[in-house]
Amino acid sequence: MSNEKNSVFEVAVSFVIGAVAGYIVGMLFAPAGGKKTRHKIQKEINKTGEKAKEIYEKIAK
Repeated sequence: MSNEKNSVFEVAVSFVIGAVAGYIVGMLFAPAGGKKTRHKIQKEINKTGEKAKEIYEKIAK
């Protein structure tokens, strides 16, 4: 059972990291100003961190 939880956690973390990386790359290539782009990236990183924390808390139970 423990290995199964670890596996689910690893998949969830990998998915979140991939989603964040994809979003950041997309934002960097989007036609927007630097300050606006950095603000969007910071906002999404914060939201993704909160989602990752929620997923971790669900899995850790």
